[in-house]
Amino acid sequence: MTSKVGILYYYEKEKEEMNSPYMGRFQITQAFTSEHDGLDLVGLDSKQIHSTVNGTVIHAGWENPSNHSQGFGLYVCIRVGNQDYYYGHMSQIYVSVGQTVKITDIIGLEGSTGYSTGSHCHYCCRVAGTMTPLDINAISGIPNVVGGVYDDGASGGTIPGGGGISGGTPNGGILSDAFQLSYLNGGSWTIFTNQAMSNMDGIKIQATRVRPYYLTYRTRNQGQGDFYPYVTSSQDDYAGSNGKPMQLLQIQAFDNNGTKLTTGVVVMYRVHVGGRWLPWVSNADPEWMQSVFDKHHLDGSLDTTSADAGLPGQNIDGVDIRVYECNSQTGGSLGGLIDGEVAPGIGYMIDGGWEDMGTGVLADHIDGLKITTNPSKPYYLSYQTWNQGQSGFYPAVSSLENDYAGSAGKPIQLVSIRAFSKDGTKLTSGVIVMYRAFVGGRWLPWVSNADPQWMQNVKNKFSLDGTLDTTGYYAGLDGQNISGLEIHVFEDSSSNPGSGDFSGSEIRLATSYMFDNLSNWNTFDKTVTADHIDGVKIQTDSTHGFYLTYQTWNQGQGGFYPEVTSLQNDYAGSAGKPIQLLSIRAYKSDGTKLTSGVVIMYRALVNGRWLPWVSNADPQWMDSVKSQYNLDGTLDYTSYYAGIDGQNISGLEIRAFVGTTNDTPIEGLVGQEAPPTLSYMVDNNWTNFDKSVIPGRLDGLKIQTDASKPYYITYRTHNQGQGTYYPFVTSRENDYAGSAGKPIQLLSLYAYRNDGTKLLTGVVVMYRVYVEGRWLPWVSNANPEWMRSVQAKYNLDGTLDDSAYYAGINGKNISGIEVRIFEENNANIPDTPQTPSGQSKIIDAPFISQNPNYPTGCESVSTVMALQYAGVNISVDKFIDNYLYKTGVVFDPNESFGGDPRGSGYGCYSPVIKKALDKCFTVEGLSNYSATELKNVSLQQLCTDYIDKDIPVILWATMGMDTPKNGNRWYYNGKLIQWIIPEHCLLLVGYDDEHYIFNDPLRSKQTYYRKSAVEIAYAGLFKQAVVITNRRVIYEYKRPSIPAVPGGTKTIQSLLGDIYTLEERYVEYHKLTGGTGYPSKELNSYQVVISTTNFLRRYDYNGYEWFFTTGHAIDTGFVSYVRNKDTELYNQLEPYIKQEGRTLISDSFKGLIDLPHMAATIEGYISSPIFPSFWSGWGGDLATGMANTTDRYKESSNSSSKYHGKILQEIADMTIGDENSSCNYTDFCCDFDAFKLSQYISDIISNDTQKNNYHVFSEALRWYYQEDEKYRNRFNWFLEEVNGKPEFKDLTSKIYSMMTGTGERSILLPQKANSPTDEVIRMCCNSLASYIISMVKN
Repeated sequence: MTSKVGILYYYEKEKEEMNSPYMGRFQITQAFTSEHDGLDLVGLDSKQIHSTVNGTVIHAGWENPSNHSQGFGLYVCIRVGNQDYYYGHMSQIYVSVGQTVKITDIIGLEGSTGYSTGSHCHYCCRVAGTMTPLDINAISGIPNVVGGVYDDGASGGTIPGGGGISGGTPNGGILSDAFQLSYLNGGSWTIFTNQAMSNMDGIKIQATRVRPYYLTYRTRNQGQGDFYPYVTSSQDDYAGSNGKPMQLLQIQAFDNNGTKLTTGVVVMYRVHVGGRWLPWVSNADPEWMQSVFDKHHLDGSLDTTSADAGLPGQNIDGVDIRVYECNSQTGGSLGGLIDGEVAPGIGYMIDGGWEDMGTGVLADHIDGLKITTNPSKPYYLSYQTWNQGQSGFYPAVSSLENDYAGSAGKPIQLVSIRAFSKDGTKLTSGVIVMYRAFVGGRWLPWVSNADPQWMQNVKNKFSLDGTLDTTGYYAGLDGQNISGLEIHVFEDSSSNPGSGDFSGSEIRLATSYMFDNLSNWNTFDKTVTADHIDGVKIQTDSTHGFYLTYQTWNQGQGGFYPEVTSLQNDYAGSAGKPIQLLSIRAYKSDGTKLTSGVVIMYRALVNGRWLPWVSNADPQWMDSVKSQYNLDGTLDYTSYYAGIDGQNISGLEIRAFVGTTNDTPIEGLVGQEAPPTLSYMVDNNWTNFDKSVIPGRLDGLKIQTDASKPYYITYRTHNQGQGTYYPFVTSRENDYAGSAGKPIQLLSLYAYRNDGTKLLTGVVVMYRVYVEGRWLPWVSNANPEWMRSVQAKYNLDGTLDDSAYYAGINGKNISGIEVRIFEENNANIPDTPQTPSGQSKIIDAPFISQNPNYPTGCESVSTVMALQYAGVNISVDKFIDNYLYKTGVVFDPNESFGGDPRGSGYGCYSPVIKKALDKCFTVEGLSNYSATELKNVSLQQLCTDYIDKDIPVILWATMGMDTPKNGNRWYYNGKLIQWIIPEHCLLLVGYDDEHYIFNDPLRSKQTYYRKSAVEIAYAGLFKQAVVITNRRVIYEYKRPSIPAVPGGTKTIQSLLGDIYTLEERYVEYHKLTGGTGYPSKELNSYQVVISTTNFLRRYDYNGYEWFFTTGHAIDTGFVSYVRNKDTELYNQLEPYIKQEGRTLISDSFKGLIDLPHMAATIEGYISSPIFPSFWSGWGGDLATGMANTTDRYKESSNSSSKYHGKILQEIADMTIGDENSSCNYTDFCCDFDAFKLSQYISDIISNDTQKNNYHVFSEALRWYYQEDEKYRNRFNWFLEEVNGKPEFKDLTSKIYSMMTGTGERSILLPQKANSPTDEVIRMCCNSLASYIISMVKN
């Protein structure tokens, strides 16, 4: 069977047919021939090299220890009888001479040592003791096909304890020998087996052969405030730090799919501290620990509650680590779970007094915690606290006991909560306890008993704010008192959290890095290590359908540099300033941010170790890609950058994957409503209904879907008098949910694909219930974006509750129900309406996303969008840092912003933004601007008073226009503060008959929300808004006059023959000199074009800046040849190219052409220079125009100057396009003509397969100026180049963006514009936009 993978071919072979050094996919890069005695192989899934035979190692080391670049470099040779098997060019070796190895043992890692051009393994076989090669293809069964991709199987076999990782019951298992242990002390590593006694700074656990699981481990060392990042047993890395003794050790186990193991693989470990062995700790559940402890007669005692071994503040001087492989029992589903949040009884104690906590509390301090769960539940919680003055946690307390954790008068500093089934099995799924602590004026990340995928699923589903700590096992900071707690308990009966296996392929990015100066650029493939890295460049092919944006934070900077896109010839960073942080995001070609489908995995090397992987993608996609491609290391699900603040990066690894997972929406759906068959029951009487019914009472519900559908619905009810839900019923059964005579009170529905995968997209079930005379909000199985999209598309009235998992009010009977099913055929979130309906108005205000830089900064982001629209050039960072008043929490949102807009925080209300704007206008000298706070003004009035007058409105509502709810509450200065959730601030930019339209910083530009939902959300946030107005009347733009073409001016058409002859002369010159002159030995069409333009620009455009702009110096040999060979031609062209008194030529229409200027610009565009192409054309001219503007603005202080009394914008308008400036009409004619001509020239050259068309340049001139008269549209070519529209705000934004990139600010503007102020830059960009629009429209 053969299936195409990218441009490779993947041959699926039976395992026994092939015996390669890889366990998984590999590619052949060089075949076995008479001149090449083996196969060159590259591992695609893993770089581990495995023995292909059972034999003895006879060589393990360098081929030439004194010259590592020779031969096989680092290699291993294994002898079997009269055959020697060679594995060459390794980067690391894991075996030694004399060692016996068996098939599949890991003997080292693939590399590029010795005589090698890239990472691979040279695999060959020779007659023992000789150089005589044997046929490796016949021996191994590997086909001799260069480029072939083969799979030798990635399975690591089963665990010898019996039954693999799942199945069976605890039986103690067997001690595994699959790991090599070593410790670091005094800079030296020592290998040990199981137990070692010594002072230790670091520890390394490495797999020596493939197993169906791996270990992760980390240490906390002396002087550290927290653990170092996790390291995995598949990495060549270690945990710890040289010179800093270990104090705590933690080890966990995961199967190769990334699922945390608490059964099956039992890691028993303990440490020696203060002259004694502490109790054993383990990754495993207590009964598994006990089973291993008993069977293997381990001495000491067990600690079944701790997550790490050691005592804080005391150095470890011994470790004992043992890995046991056993049969396992996963425990299956608990049953009886309600698929949603439950409300345990939670109380807190202060100084001996107890208070009910609900789900969250803020207080001065908290001394004790009591959690009680319903005894009928199939699980319980175990919790413990570490209080002030204690040296460790108090004993764990069960939620089934009438007890508490803590101590009166001693504030809690750390809290740990776990979940167990009633049989004592530790739960990491099904029951998800999310908890966090409030310390130092901010909420710390959420911690949980559950695996990362379940944490992320719950966070998304229930819209929890904040971030996740997927590795922590307690909430709090060591030594700091907790002043707030938030605890949520969720039950989910699903068998998995919804993540799917990634199916796709890795693609190659064009990546390069720079150090010290801009001439030191080096390409790299995926990974690079260096002493330091100052800049990085990532480029993608426009055909991929996506692009990346990336930015760096470099040493000495106060923030990130501006973003760069992978479609630009630009870079992120700054020469001489090492990178410390890197952030990468992915977008579809239409600008939609991607968190799935395209997965960019990247990480940084800092202080000698690789940090965890960071990604643009959701955690499920990160998990899937890591598993599919065997990426070593760990994952950081919450960060949006790689690196450590303040520490230089010395290595980068960037990987790009494109594909799908099995949790993507079902394909081929019709994109319309698909009504199911519905009926309801009252007292055993059934009645059919269509979509909606209000009978007054419903005892039962039946939903049936067509068996041919690729999905089904599951549903259940909670009826009067019941303590819990009835069991789930599916829409494929002839069954119902409910019970006759017992009215329904709660209803819960889910959708599943036929393979059992829970659906959160694609199939959208919208349902709501009628209670006490009103419809409650819609609830759905689907993600919030899909709910909002479906509501807008199908005009559903009412509001949405995108955090609920059931419809109804507990204890109150339902008297009506509405159920709608929609099959949406988009693979991504369906678009909201893109065209307004009926009477409408939309303001085209700029859009800024608050993600990921400003997770709680919606107020600042919305305000800056309004400021930029009003013409104030300010960044979000500047607004936050200079003008927004921020405090910690507890706070008053009418007085300050509570928290950090860039991290954890609450927000603020309109008075705070009004105060910030007043300060901004005063400091910036913007006396014409003012901010007005609006209270209790209706939305309709806001549209009439402001939107219709092109003034956008900063408005407070809720995220997604969800129904407002009461959140946390606290007292501030004696005043009760009730925070409304989910609070949000947006920019109102328009309306139509059915919607209000917003630039929503959480979503996208021009997001449509139904008017009814906005009304409720706006009222829930106290009907508050702010507007910005500008009192100055803007004058009408007046374009500089266009110079007339003098009579008798020679036309460019009349010079076409001379240009043709010049090309002929170069061909002669090249043949005579044999190509020894600059710049190329090859005679081809490209070379002739370059040499022709080179000749024409030789006087005025020959300095170093033009060498870097075009990449070519002047070929003086060719100039001399023309002067001597064809004096007539030389003299004919001289008037039009000489330095002084040069004559302009006409295009026979309205244009004036400076021939050397145009030639130099064309050469810049068709070459591959260091600098962006537009620098050689309009970008360079605009920069010099900025210098002119600055000079004229200074001159305006002179009362005799014609610029006296003019504002800066007027002076810029008088300069850009003025024939007496350095950025004039003639310059524009040359620049825009050159852009279009260069396109045509590049197309001809690329299609000239024979490379012998030596008249490309003259042919292009004839096409442009004579045949098609393209020059008449030259100002439209500018719009094409910048991808702009003839609209002022769009065009000036595009020009400003191109002129203020990293390279422009560091090189172009300082050199050509004398480092102008940002105001000068902005004004000149405005002027060029106005000039272009006036020319296009005329």
